[in-house]
Amino acid sequence: MKSISAFSMVIAITSAYAANAESIYELSPSFKEFISKRRVKRSWDESETSNSKSVFDYNNDKVYGVNLGGWMVTEPYITPTLYWDASTDGTEATVPVDEYHYCKQLGTEECHTRLKKHWDSWIVESDFEKIKKYGFNTVRFPIGYWAFAHLSSDPYCFGQEEYLDKAIQWCRKYGLFLWIDLHGVPGSQNGFDNSGLRDHVDWQKHPLYVDLSLEILHYIMAKYGGEEYEDVVSAIQVLNEPLGSRLNINKLEEFYVNSYTQMRYLKSDTYIAYHDAFMAPEFWDSRLTGKVSHTSNITLYPHTGNLTGHTNTSTYQGNYYNIIIDHHRYEVFDVGQLSQSIDEHIASLKGFTSAILKEDKPKLVGEWAAAITDCAFWLNGVGRGARYDGTFQSTKKLGNCAYANDFGEWTKERRKEVRKLIEAQLDLYNQTSGFIFWCYKTEDAIEWDLEKLVEYDLFPQPLADRKYASVLSSDAAIVSSPLKNISKIEIIVLILTACALGLELL
Repeated sequence: MKSISAFSMVIAITSAYAANAESIYELSPSFKEFISKRRVKRSWDESETSNSKSVFDYNNDKVYGVNLGGWMVTEPYITPTLYWDASTDGTEATVPVDEYHYCKQLGTEECHTRLKKHWDSWIVESDFEKIKKYGFNTVRFPIGYWAFAHLSSDPYCFGQEEYLDKAIQWCRKYGLFLWIDLHGVPGSQNGFDNSGLRDHVDWQKHPLYVDLSLEILHYIMAKYGGEEYEDVVSAIQVLNEPLGSRLNINKLEEFYVNSYTQMRYLKSDTYIAYHDAFMAPEFWDSRLTGKVSHTSNITLYPHTGNLTGHTNTSTYQGNYYNIIIDHHRYEVFDVGQLSQSIDEHIASLKGFTSAILKEDKPKLVGEWAAAITDCAFWLNGVGRGARYDGTFQSTKKLGNCAYANDFGEWTKERRKEVRKLIEAQLDLYNQTSGFIFWCYKTEDAIEWDLEKLVEYDLFPQPLADRKYASVLSSDAAIVSSPLKNISKIEIIVLILTACALGLELL
């Protein structure tokens, strides 16, 4: 009797907490619908879980991808016009520094009106067709937590999930895979403007923020990690660029473990992508590996009032599998890098690639660019200049940014250097499970814009095209021949068969 009373008391306390928790956040309409269905039973029912299988093998298949940056998660340097237009007096001083302040300054309703116009036009169906024609097989889809839930203090708007669903449909139509990338979480995991909230790293300071992030991931995993999307969704990335040096790394690892076990609770084999948190190569070799056992009692995430309906004790026991480590690499965010020659950049990239290749788990480079300067307007943030010309974090002027985004003013030498840098990274990163370029398009930041780089013949087309000697042996570089995975004996047989039929093989 005492145990029943105690249990009733816990349920009562949990219910009261839930009522309080729900008053400090709001869920998107689709998330609410999901929760209402789950709460019909309010217990974990294995019959409700999916049995999806991963269709992309990161141990054997190669990811050739591009990030859809600046679409659902806006960034001032990608679409400066969008942000300039939000200035209250036409000066840079009142330009919002991130999407949080963009919506706060305009108000949620006006923010939605403007962002919807942006969402409808920035990337459209024809872009997916173009990406496929460029030779890519994957898009990475950054999306913020605010697409699914808002804190009571948040000025954000909903509506982004509709475009994720469209992107999946377009990927299916044109034969592309899609990574879902949770790009920002409550309080920000890194303080970057692309997390939604600049200059704050408050995510781990409030248990509600971490628990709400896990609830959102549960929803994403339950919906997009199931059978309906297994032919398109090749990975779900639980968090973009958590800044390990500013976070409690043990708590981050716990978050990673929780996100893993809740995906496997759902009986989904979809790959889970984990960013390296800017930790040293091989840091994650001894983590997220081997056997895992995780138990949740009464409620999985108490600070959100048990949204997912876990009222029974649930235990997951198994081995870690279908994990991929995501590394990001840029060459422009400190003066030392910016001072390097192109050959020194490439030597540095060789060292970086060599180090991550030693890791045990599948790994890829999920963000990289063609940039050799940080001159793109607002790249370092609204109101900040560039290190390259000495107007941000440096008094040493390395060069002039005046014509950085005007291709007509680029010298032949600079064009050559950018092309060489791209070719080198394509071949180096092809030694891993692949790469995802940042990003597909910008307004005028050429070094970060795949569309413009292709147009200006700086990004190889096809991807195997080379103007300069490979930084690797030929068998390690990207090759265009469809025979690259065929054994020598099979090639001989194929050639003899073709000759007998009077066909030209190549």
